[in-house]
Amino acid sequence: MKKQKIQFIVILIVLAVLIAATFGMKWYNKNKEEEKTAEEEASTIYISKVDVDTITAFSYEVDHVTYTFTKDGDTWTYDGDTSLDMDEEAIDSMLSTLSSLTAIEEISDYTDLKEFGFDQPEDLISYTTSEGSVSLFVGNKNDTLNAYYIISADGGSIYLTETSLADAFSKTIEELTVTEDAESTESAEGTETVLDTESVSESTEE
Repeated sequence: MKKQKIQFIVILIVLAVLIAATFGMKWYNKNKEEEKTAEEEASTIYISKVDVDTITAFSYEVDHVTYTFTKDGDTWTYDGDTSLDMDEEAIDSMLSTLSSLTAIEEISDYTDLKEFGFDQPEDLISYTTSEGSVSLFVGNKNDTLNAYYIISADGGSIYLTETSLADAFSKTIEELTVTEDAESTESAEGTETVLDTESVSESTEE
């Protein structure tokens, strides 16, 4: 009887050790993952990191024409013609490019801006939040790395990014405007849905 008790106690101790080891490994792995994530975040070079919802105004150039937009409440308006109905989803999609714009390289030691295409840059993207304004010039493309040079209007480092801001901000005002045809189509689709629902109801009643 005494021997059985000892065996039972030994089993309990072994189980306790196994449970502790399991939880210990989970805790260790979790800490390792958090450390890895923190290291990756620390090594990430951000050109722009912003919550899109906090942007209150932005502008960009297309073919030497500057398009400027201002947020009125939750609605975007085009400063050149505030009567236009803007495509909110298209604008949010454009701005999302700025939410976490990262670089694959930061160049702080340079002497000639012309080498990177910043002597007469044509593409300028700017945005404003409650914390201030940010303006980014887009320079030449590095064909070898398939990346683009970017520099802040305030100067400082030159960044190399795989994201093409010039392509992201290339829509004309016509492409960002909700047309009457589009609104009519949406209205018609909504009407068809209502009619289909009514037809199903009538068929069910019969």
